[in-house]
Amino acid sequence: MTTKNAQTLISKLNKDNYDNWCIRLKAFIGSQECVKIMEYGYDETNSKEAEDSLQEAQKQVLKANRKKDNKANTIIYQGLNETIYETINFEEM
Repeated sequence: MTTKNAQTLISKLNKDNYDNWCIRLKAFIGSQECVKIMEYGYDETNSKEAEDSLQEAQKQVLKANRKKDNKANTIIYQGLNETIYETINFEEM
């Protein structure tokens, strides 16, 4: 199962379906092994120099965490209607 299927599995959030939407969203994010990233986040290096100083194993973990973070965000955004998405997207800028 990939995030390409998210739109068909997760209904769009609206004022009447938050509880149902949240349950489905959490289940789908869990199936994509992104729960820990969603709940706890991860330590992002703040500079290219800091990233270059990591050992190879640490770089691989950072790369995997970035991928999971992007996947979780994609899943969440797939479940938002345009109005809610624009509100959230604007706040992140």
